[in-house]
Amino acid sequence: MKRWGIRAWAIGLMALTALAANSPARAGNPGLEVGQVWTVHNAPNPELRALIARIEPFGKSDIVVHISLTGVQMQNPDGESVLTTASHLPFEQSVLVASLDTLVETGQPLDAHFATGYQIWLDDEGGIFTVPVAEVVSLLLNPVPPD
Repeated sequence: MKRWGIRAWAIGLMALTALAANSPARAGNPGLEVGQVWTVHNAPNPELRALIARIEPFGKSDIVVHISLTGVQMQNPDGESVLTTASHLPFEQSVLVASLDTLVETGQPLDAHFATGYQIWLDDEGGIFTVPVAEVVSLLLNPVPPD
């Protein structure tokens, strides 16, 4: 009887570990790797995906995760809805981890324009986003008008 209790506990622990493996925010360890594609928590549209493009140190203690977003829903000048890509967006790691929901693909190639955006970011000594991905997308699609 006692042996079955330990076995049941171990099986339950393995099941919880398997569930957490696909959710970085719940896993404790981000587990992010270049080439992963994730759904986005509170995405403004269900097609939005985040592709992990680069992970590196930033400043004295932060980690920056560079992503490309696909499935960004915008309106063209004719008012039609179109899906587009944001090729380079740098996020503070913990903020990005909290913004991701489900791992949907691995081993995906980088966006064709990622390197250009990344190089501009390097040349300009750019900063990083410290707000959720969904909020950044909202700001991109609905910019705040100047005073």
